[in-house]
Amino acid sequence: MSVLALVREIAVYFEFLDQSVQSLIWHLLGADQRTGQIVTSEMSFRRVLNLFACLVRHRAPHVSQQRLDDFVARLNRANENRNRIIHSRLIGGFPSGGGEILRMKITAKQKGVQFQFQQLTHAELKAIADELAELSAESIDFLVTDIMRIASNSSAEAPSNSA
Repeated sequence: MSVLALVREIAVYFEFLDQSVQSLIWHLLGADQRTGQIVTSEMSFRRVLNLFACLVRHRAPHVSQQRLDDFVARLNRANENRNRIIHSRLIGGFPSGGGEILRMKITAKQKGVQFQFQQLTHAELKAIADELAELSAESIDFLVTDIMRIASNSSAEAPSNSA
């Protein structure tokens, strides 16, 4: 697989993951899709994760603290890996997918311009894409096994309007 295809996978899987976690927030808020989109649409992924973790602790106390902490830590690492790839220049490995890949990050701060270089392999890029895909699936599992339970409990506890 070419470097471009791998970077495309990373971008697409991350977008799906971001959308999945935002959807978890909407369910935790008990909000319809439009209201949820209003709440989360301008948030960075880091802020989305902070809100998600706070809401799970508040609205879903049945969720294991360890499970939540592990899931959020993996989401944070995935975000860092994605940013490391997407916000860098990748040199080499085009178009056939062979050869070495050099990641170059250029920053310019008060101390002047700085260059960071890192050798990457196709396997490392594929591992990042695979982790994003796996986390997307886990976010759906989180919704089905833990968050939907809140919705069913809330509707069961809602007062009846029958006379």
